[in-house]
Amino acid sequence: MPSPNHKYTARETAIILDTTEAGLHYKRNNGGGPKWIEKDGQIFYTQKGINKYLDNQLEQATQARNLSIERMEQIDRSRKKSA
Repeated sequence: MPSPNHKYTARETAIILDTTEAGLHYKRNNGGGPKWIEKDGQIFYTQKGINKYLDNQLEQATQARNLSIERMEQIDRSRKKSA
């Protein structure tokens, strides 16, 4: 694996994240996506920034899944009380 400070272009990062450069641009402009740096007018993303973004996405997905499971269990309990 490359070093945490290894830099990727927006095009490379889009490939890594299975998105488009336009999608990354949108996220940048709206305060989302991986952290980025600008050098000589070009946007770069670091390995560390990409990994942190992916970790955050995974954490959010896990929290959403857990909440959904909790809601399903609440519905099931409510149905049993009504039956």
